[in-house]
Amino acid sequence: MSEEIKVINGEDIASVDKNFYVDRSLKYPLVWYDVKCAPLDLYGIMRSADNSTYVRLPESIAERVNDGVQSLNYNTSGARVRFSTDSPYIALRCVYKKMSKFPHMPATGVSGFDLYLDTDYDSVYYRTFIPDIKNGETGYVCSGELTQREGMNSYTVNFPLYNRMDEVYIGIAPDAVMDHGKRYTIEKPIVFYGNSVTQGGCASRPGNAYTAMVARWLDADHINLGFSGSGKSEPDMIDYIASLDMSFFVYDYDHNAGSVDYLKSSHERGFKQFREKQPDTPVIMLSMPNWEWKNQTYCFDGGTVPFGYAKYRRDVIYNTYSNAIKAGDERVMFVDGRSYFAGRNRYDCTVDGSHPNDLGMYKMAESVADAIELFLRKLK
Repeated sequence: MSEEIKVINGEDIASVDKNFYVDRSLKYPLVWYDVKCAPLDLYGIMRSADNSTYVRLPESIAERVNDGVQSLNYNTSGARVRFSTDSPYIALRCVYKKMSKFPHMPATGVSGFDLYLDTDYDSVYYRTFIPDIKNGETGYVCSGELTQREGMNSYTVNFPLYNRMDEVYIGIAPDAVMDHGKRYTIEKPIVFYGNSVTQGGCASRPGNAYTAMVARWLDADHINLGFSGSGKSEPDMIDYIASLDMSFFVYDYDHNAGSVDYLKSSHERGFKQFREKQPDTPVIMLSMPNWEWKNQTYCFDGGTVPFGYAKYRRDVIYNTYSNAIKAGDERVMFVDGRSYFAGRNRYDCTVDGSHPNDLGMYKMAESVADAIELFLRKLK
């Protein structure tokens, strides 16, 4: 009889490959700092009305928009904390009501944090604070040494894309200094509004969402108002967005508009509503990412429709842009979703034919960043 073969699942993989082991032991003494308190600098997020958790927009606004926005408002996509320290190690502790888990997106993207080292010239990925999928139902702790880092250094920690976070703490050595982080070159945030792709689905970690990449490359603050299945350009949402002080507005809700008729009724109306309050803010309009536009189909709102359907949607968005140009608006730009995944690896950019993987996110980020950089050159 052959010997029984052990099936390796989940974190058990570390029993055969030590490189998958996540060390959660806190080997060093720590002093914990609440991220919502100085000298740490919090971006892209705010406290709820009762101060019990974090939200991306005021709950009074979210409840007027739709149920999806009201629920997903508690996801921390786009939130960051910046600080500087001379600690030789950094730890993170988070508390939440439940760990979110997706079948088609890594836990590191859904519920993890990632750490970037901020220099005078760049912001460089350093490590990921990996969720405890076995024992982390209401929170987890993760730590790591900062090898070969001496003196004061600035850091950014990106929050999870799809998990609620009630409390977050940064831990450093007791004798280390904690101070404010590096300031953004573009201090007024880029505001991204849209759907699940905008929110970050399905990036492997928060820093790989296309919105995070764009903002990081430009050294810009940003606000992520992407809501899975729920970006529909309702008047209450656009009214709130138009009230924000921003550097750029990225208008990216095509995937969630439902029918072509709904897109026609909401897209240009939403743009004009925004323009009434912000006549000079550059607006970048995106159409949905598609890697093939011929005789194939893709999943949309629970059904399967031909890719040609996306062409009609693209034309609606282009029409909004074209009408603005004809009216003399020089601060609009259209980014065609057909261009995102161009090239020989165009079929390798999603996890499900719809949501980008990290490669797809990178390609989207390049297109959007190029558009913003073009605006920046024109505005000088």
